[in-house]
Amino acid sequence: MTNNLNYTPDDGYTEPGYIKPVIGLHGEFRFRFRPMLTEEYSHLIAASDEMSGQAYDRKAADMMLGKLTEWNLSDGKGVLVPITQKTILRLKVALFNKLYKIITGTDATDIDPLWSDDITDTKADEEYESALSDRTPGEVREENDAKN
Repeated sequence: MTNNLNYTPDDGYTEPGYIKPVIGLHGEFRFRFRPMLTEEYSHLIAASDEMSGQAYDRKAADMMLGKLTEWNLSDGKGVLVPITQKTILRLKVALFNKLYKIITGTDATDIDPLWSDDITDTKADEEYESALSDRTPGEVREENDAKN
């Protein structure tokens, strides 16, 4: 049986993401996203050479806005916060950076303790394969997609 987490079709397929809490920096964060393809990432990086830091942060937030489909970010009253450029830019810096890396495929998602064994195994396999090579987790995922 083929695991559908290894394939990123053009129909808006989403993957689960999880960022474990880091004491003193941010809490746990769950989200669903559409992974960025290598060509999209190359275009984003090329644009960074021509921008100030703040302009690049806004461009990165716009990219994440287009890739995030849901998240569990809530305000102090427990009300879900909408996914907007403004709210993305207000994330704690460490959380923003980790989310950016996961969506771009340059870092692997953390393993969510609530995930099924199938999802956990697939994510762990991608991270392991990435660690053994010169490829990012996103490149590993794309290569596995091409094989299926």
